[in-house]
Amino acid sequence: LSGVDLGLLRCVPHRPNGVDLGRVGVVTTVDVTALEVLLAQGWLPVLAPVALGQDDCVPYNVNADIVAMAVAGALARDAAVTTRTELVFVSNIPGVRMYGQVAPYLTASTIDAGIASGDIHSGMIPKVQSALAALEQGVTAVRITDLNQAVTGGTCITKDKNNGNTV
Repeated sequence: LSGVDLGLLRCVPHRPNGVDLGRVGVVTTVDVTALEVLLAQGWLPVLAPVALGQDDCVPYNVNADIVAMAVAGALARDAAVTTRTELVFVSNIPGVRMYGQVAPYLTASTIDAGIASGDIHSGMIPKVQSALAALEQGVTAVRITDLNQAVTGGTCITKDKNNGNTV
């Protein structure tokens, strides 16, 4: 699926500091109705990060981490979904590296320290920021991992470390 299908994702143009980036968008709304049906039937929806603009005509490319955060947050806020919503970022890296190794658990404060120290850098910064935003939207835990360790490995990010042992 893509975010355009069934109007799953809506967005507005992303214009940082007034710069027009073309067809790059920022998610404004997520319609979880179709996703809930698929989840209830045991399907695992995978979405391409494309969203419809407000005019219903123009598709926009949206950062995949932002799409994942927005969808997980919308599902977490929706009463029809279970009380525990987890988000897993499957990437080409085994987790978030801190002090030379993959950190098993991180919280907002350890992420801030990692960014300040330079341990968390480049493309990992928006990924961990999306993870923190998802937690603020009601997601219980976020895991950043690679395909080899998608179930039990990687880095678990929670509001506090004690919540991380059940992902």
